[in-house]
Amino acid sequence: MKELIRQYEHDIETIRGRIAQLKEDSRRRMDTDELNELRSRTELLETEMYEMMYSAALMRRITAPKPPSPSYAARQTAAAGDAAW
Repeated sequence: MKELIRQYEHDIETIRGRIAQLKEDSRRRMDTDELNELRSRTELLETEMYEMMYSAALMRRITAPKPPSPSYAARQTAAAGDAAW
């Protein structure tokens, strides 16, 4: 899953670059039809990028190391001979 997260991050950066390129192209265009098409493509790419960012965040949350539960931590402390026990 970590490889998939890396791939998502790479794709997000690629989409981010493409969005920047489309915005630059839209600044140069004066035709209304072309501007509307570029804006709709930009919005679609932004939506896709945000969905990928959300998916990657969920995957990171699943694969992240989990903190020990309180009962597990108590058992480990007792097994180690903590003075509090």
